[in-house]
Formats: sequence, C-alpha cells, structure tokens
Amino acid sequence: MSYETEDEKGDIRMKISSRLIMLILAALLTTAGCSHLKTSEGFNAPEWFETGNRAITADKWNEALDAFNKAIELDPEYTAAYHSRGLAHYYLGNYNQAIDDYKKAVELYPPDKRSSAKRAEAWVSSGDAWIKLGNYNQAIAEYNKAVEANPLSASAFYNRGLAYYYLDNFNQAIADYSEVIRLTPADVHAYVDRGDAWVKLGKPDQAISDYSKAVEVNPEFALAWYKRGLAYNASGNNNQADTDCKKAAMLGLKEAQDYLKKKKAAR
Repeated sequence: MSYETEDEKGDIRMKISSRLIMLILAALLTTAGCSHLKTSEGFNAPEWFETGNRAITADKWNEALDAFNKAIELDPEYTAAYHSRGLAHYYLGNYNQAIDDYKKAVELYPPDKRSSAKRAEAWVSSGDAWIKLGNYNQAIAEYNKAVEANPLSASAFYNRGLAYYYLDNFNQAIADYSEVIRLTPADVHAYVDRGDAWVKLGKPDQAISDYSKAVEVNPEFALAWYKRGLAYNASGNNNQADTDCKKAAMLGLKEAQDYLKKKKAAR
C-alpha cells in the first residue's frame, strides 16, 4: 500500500503556503505606493492595496486581483502590490502570471539585507507556482535563490524538499526536511515528510522514528499515526500497526478507516 500520495503532500504544502500569507502581508504593509493619484472610485494606490489585502484575508481572490491591478495601474513601481497580486494569481490558478509578478517584485525590492526576507518569500512563492506547473527542477532553482537570500527560511527548505521528493531524490529531500526541523523543531509536517522519504529508501525504522516524533509533538495529527501504522506493518509489527491505524481512524482519517475495513474484510 502507498504511504502517501502527491495530493496529500500538495495539501500539506498548501497549508504551509496559507500560513505564509499572513507573514508576507504583514511584511508588505510597510511598503507604500504613490498616494496622490486616484482612480475614478476615489482610491489611491495604497488604498487599493489595502482593499486587496482585505479581500485576500476573506478568500475573495478575484476581488483582490482587481484591487491589486488598480494599485499597480496607479503606481507601476508598487513592489508590494506585485507580490500580493502574485498570491492572488496563484490561488486563482494563474501560475504563469503569478511567476511574472513574483519576478517583478524581486526586481523592485531594494538589494539590501533588510529586504532579503521579502525577496526570499517571493522566490518561495514562485517555486510553489512552478511546482503547480509540474516543473520541479525550476521550482528547485527558485527555492535555491530563496535560501541564498534568507538561509533561515524554513519554507524554502521545506518546499524544496517536496520538489526533490517529487523527483525521487529522497536523500536530498531528507537533508532539506532535516534543515526545516533544525529551524522549526515543532513542524510535524517536516517529520512526516522526512518519514515518507525514509520509507521510499526502504528504511521503515527511521520512518517510524520520525512519525513517532510527529505524534509526540501533536498527538491529534491523524496522518502521522496512520503512516506510522503502515511503517510498523511493513516491518512486521502487525499489532502496533493496528493500534496506530485505529488511532488515526478514531481521529477521523478516512484513509485509516478504509484501511481497517479492507483488512477486516480480508480476514
């Protein structure tokens, strides 16, 4: 039985990206565009930018896109508006347009240390868009730039690990997940994904160790219980496998519930 699907990992990555939205927006709010020009609605560029950010927090991505378009129309050098418009394009599935906006944002950010974290986040977001387009090598190239700009960017290491995983480069994926864990020791997703990479390398004991750490950090993380159960099953510990899968099922994980039903039917 498969230990994971790409969709599962995509969901994990999307959760990580969603958490980044608030971090990015908080950083971008310090950037102001031209305030003397206004649209027919009476809004200037910063006001349209704020309107777009409010739309993002309400998951109104088309409204956000329209607002950022107007901010950029009034101020073509509005760095933060390009960055945020990239997010809107990304969540609307316009990945090529998102990449273009992230590239423009990177070009406009000052080439100083103070702006390095913002540039890194733009590169990470660009890499995410390349992953959606199925170009994992290009995604890695973007994440490399993010790591160079900000060596403390856990999201850059995490998402680069995903890209390496998709390319079956499991050792490099493990190295990146390990760096995420060093930077953010409570990141349960990094433990689970590193466990998945150990499974791919045929090392269930190392996988079990990582899944165990994930449930230690978050006992309610059903996916970690389930995957540890599968790893125990692969190593021949059927009793512990059943216990873990039952725990995952009790926490509401459908895959675990289906697994137990199939196992019961096979008896």
